[in-house]
Order: sequence, then C-alpha cells, then structure tokens
Amino acid sequence: MNAKTLFQEGIVAIRDEKDLIRGRDLLMQSLRLEPQNEMAWLWLSRTVNDPGKKVQCLERALKINPDNPQARALMDKLTDTPHASAATAAAVSVSPKVNGKPKMVSAANASRIPALLAKAQERLEQDDPEGAIEQWVRVLEIEVDHEEAIGNAVRHLSRLKYIDDARELVWNALQSGTQHPSIYLTAIDIAKYQGKHDEADDLRVKLAKLAEAGDTVTSEMVDYFVKRELYPQALDILEHAVHVHPKSQKLLLRLADLYEEAGRKTEAVQLYEQAARLGSRTKEGKEADERLLTFAPTLTDKERASIPMAVREAAGFGMVYLLMAWQDAGLDLLQLGFGRLSGITLAILGGYMVITATSSPQQQPLARLLGGEVPPPPEKPKNDFEAYTSEPDNVTEIPIIPAGARIGIGLIGAALLLVAFALVFSTAIGLLSNPKPPIVPTWEEIFGQF
Repeated sequence: MNAKTLFQEGIVAIRDEKDLIRGRDLLMQSLRLEPQNEMAWLWLSRTVNDPGKKVQCLERALKINPDNPQARALMDKLTDTPHASAATAAAVSVSPKVNGKPKMVSAANASRIPALLAKAQERLEQDDPEGAIEQWVRVLEIEVDHEEAIGNAVRHLSRLKYIDDARELVWNALQSGTQHPSIYLTAIDIAKYQGKHDEADDLRVKLAKLAEAGDTVTSEMVDYFVKRELYPQALDILEHAVHVHPKSQKLLLRLADLYEEAGRKTEAVQLYEQAARLGSRTKEGKEADERLLTFAPTLTDKERASIPMAVREAAGFGMVYLLMAWQDAGLDLLQLGFGRLSGITLAILGGYMVITATSSPQQQPLARLLGGEVPPPPEKPKNDFEAYTSEPDNVTEIPIIPAGARIGIGLIGAALLLVAFALVFSTAIGLLSNPKPPIVPTWEEIFGQF
C-alpha cells in the first residue's frame, strides 16, 4: 500500500469512522513513506490529546510549509493556552531530526558526542530529563543508532509517556540498517507494549539473523517460537544461523534436534554428523555422537549412484552360496568343481541384479543407459504444519531406473539365483530326487569278521 492510499484511509478513519487509533496508525505508516506530507502531520495532530504532541505534529507541518493556514491557526491556539508549557517544550525539544538513513560520521561530529553525553548526564543530575533527552537526540542526529544515546532517550521518553517519540527514534535506527542487537530488543519491547505482536515477532526473526547476534540470542529467539509452536519461524532462524556459522556445534545440534522432533530424520542425521565431525570433546560433540547411535544409516546421492557399493552388497550373496557349495562338496573346497563355482558366480550376478532392482536403482551410468530420469521433487507443503513435519527423503538429483526395467531386472536376478542354487547344491538335490537306501550288513557279514 502506498503513502497516498494510507493517508486517505487514515482521514476516512478519523473523519467518518471516528476511529482515532486506526487513523493515527495509518497516518504514521503514510508518513514513514512520505515524511514531507504536511497535511498528514496536520491530521495526525488531531489524533492526540497531549498538547505537546500536538505541537510536535504542527511544527513538522509548518517546517514543510510555513504558510499552511490551518497548521498556523492551530499552533497559535495551542501556544496561547497555559497547558502548553513544559509538555510543549519537551515535545519540541524531543522531535528527532534524523531521517533514518545511514550516514558516515565525520571526525568533527564524532568528537561532539562525548560532550553531548556529558551534558545529558548533567541535565539528569539537575532533575531535567527533558533537557537530557534533547542532548541524546542531538547525539542521534550525528549517529542514528548510538546505543547509549538511544537506550537512555527511549527509557526516559517512556517514563514521560512519549511512547510514539521513543518508537520513532528506534525505528530510525532500524531503518538505517543498525546491527546493534540491543536496539532490536528495545524495538521488540515497544512493539509488545503497543500490542503489535506480529511486528514484535518479525523483529525477533531479524534480530536472530543479525551478524552480531550470538548463539545465546539466537537460541533464545528459537525457544520463544518453539514454545508458541511457531516452527517455521524457528526453522528459518536456525537454518540461516547454521549457514552463517557452519562451525557452531551448538546451532547445528539445536537445528538437528528440531528436525528430529519434526520427523525429518535424514536432515537431522546429516547435521548430527556435521556437528560430530567438528570434534567430540565438547559437550555438543558428545551429544551429537550419542544421537547418531540411535539412527539407522542413511544413503546419500553419492552412495545411491555407486556401482561398487551395489557390487559389494552382491558379494554377500556369493559368500552365502560359497558356504552352501562347500557343504555340498563334503566340506572340501578342492571338490567344488566347475558346476559349483559357476553357481557361485551366477549367485553374485543374480544378487547384483536383485539389489539393483530393489535397493540400488540409481547407479550411474546404468540408470542413464536404461533411460532413467531424475524423480520430480515432492509437492510443496500446503501449510506451515506440513512444512515443519515433512521429511524430504525423496529429494535426489540423480536418475532412477524406470519401474518396468527394474521389474525385469529383478525377475532375471531371481531366476539366476534359482539356477545358482541348483548348481551349488547339485549333490544334495540329486539325493533328494533319487535317494539311495542305506547299506545294511547281513548277519553273515557281521559274524564273518570274527
């Protein structure tokens, strides 16, 4: 929504709907986009009861256009009343003149800051908070996000009930691109006080993403969102933090735990492994090692695409058939013969085909040779809950053998295993098909030996 639309809706809210609070909010949003709108300042003055704040709004309007008759008439009316004494002076002196844009502080201006801070302290000792605020505002005119000045100014403005002025000082600093976490924390407190909870949550996310925000601040923001079951925000913060600080075991472990709670075990394992590789002597490293023991191994794209890994698994079939052939040969390896050795070879080949058809259908270049294609990505979650709990196991960037080819390969592999079984167990199968009766000696043969 542009400044003009916000301004017009603000007037409608004030004039037609008699909703001064909504009108004030709309006008303030309009002024942030177009601060030189004298009529917006004039209308804003009608939404506040405090004389000092009215004067502040009218001063802004007259500064833009000194010949504005309405603003001049209202100003004259206010300044003629006895109620516009201390409050008016405070409001005018507090009026921040920074434009919220970052600017370089010259050496000459920087040298003025300590003196202004000292004057502010003197005003406080003289029980003159308005005078102190004026000095802090002058500091902020030089350095829009000076932490000490903005913290003191906001605190004392709040005590004097000038919340909107305090808010403006803080928002000027935010719009300048400040990187001070303390200013974001102050802005969050103001938003909470004004009942703007969505705004406070947005500020929490931005605070956690600051380069200067440490592990502690990030964890506190994550805990806040998790406690309120706002998981997408918590994940957004942690994923950004892990990207910026990839060697922070604390952040890696926290994100992995969140993934595990959501059932996204593949991603959780990857992060636990990453944390464990950074060192197992730390508390977080030990915890990552312990977590890994509870998970079954997972395959990466590199492992899925590996032909040697599939061959290694197929060798297990060969070992089983070798043991069967050895038993069939009377436990004598020298008696295996050509048939049994051929059966062992066919078992390895058949086992490889079965594994290819079932657990390893993405071997390269076999998958490409058989016309395999990269599987489509899973559908996007329909809502925040699905986004949090969905497990992207099917995400892969390598082609997979088509289902028809896999069925054919599996059937051929199973047939080869049956043929191999017949070859390695030839003697046993022969005895089963044509059993020989046992030779029982006669009485004469037995007694003839004596």
